[in-house]
Amino acid sequence: MNKIISILLALVLCGVVQSVLAQQKPAQWNLKNCIEYAHANNIKVQKARIAVNESNVDLKEAKAAYLPSLSAEASQNLTNVNKSSSLNGRYSLSSSMTLFNGGKTANDVKQKTLQTRLQELSLKETENDIEVAITQAFLQLLYANETVKIDEQTLETSSAQLSRSKNLLSAGSITRIDYAQVEAQYSSDKYQLAVDMNTLDETRLSLKQLLELGVNDDFDVIMPSIF
Repeated sequence: MNKIISILLALVLCGVVQSVLAQQKPAQWNLKNCIEYAHANNIKVQKARIAVNESNVDLKEAKAAYLPSLSAEASQNLTNVNKSSSLNGRYSLSSSMTLFNGGKTANDVKQKTLQTRLQELSLKETENDIEVAITQAFLQLLYANETVKIDEQTLETSSAQLSRSKNLLSAGSITRIDYAQVEAQYSSDKYQLAVDMNTLDETRLSLKQLLELGVNDDFDVIMPSIF
């Protein structure tokens, strides 16, 4: 029963912490606070942290077997006979302690200690994994954003070339075939921008999912230049 209560308290505490952190989302996101937020809010990390708490409860219970148990009992009885009252009581106190059980307690403590250590290592591994995933997703978003910027500049140049070629065509300075090539290049650059903008949206969504953010949550990422 004590174990169940301890686990429930741990779960409630995790829920309270998550609720508080959820209200402290940064106004702008960089790689550092993305990782910090994921450590606190990612579901896999939270599950691993709860597993550590459960193992610690098991370990404490195993160690408690070394301690003596103490129980007390009390009872009182009031008797009224012929306007005479008497009060008597019974009190008892008992204690017990396991002196030897074939090393069962020691082995149990060793097993629970090892299990706790394994859960702690699992938590650390999960945190490392989420750091790697967040870093990769952030870099992908960074590159996708820079690619869109380059595409926009390219399309702006293509648009200017298309406008100039239209004037040259009207003036008879270039052939319609030459103009068609410039127009085709403009269409290709426009299409590429649309493709890369879609990629940017997908990478942004992937990062938000790792952070356990909703699709419609505000997500203003600080984009340092990489070129």
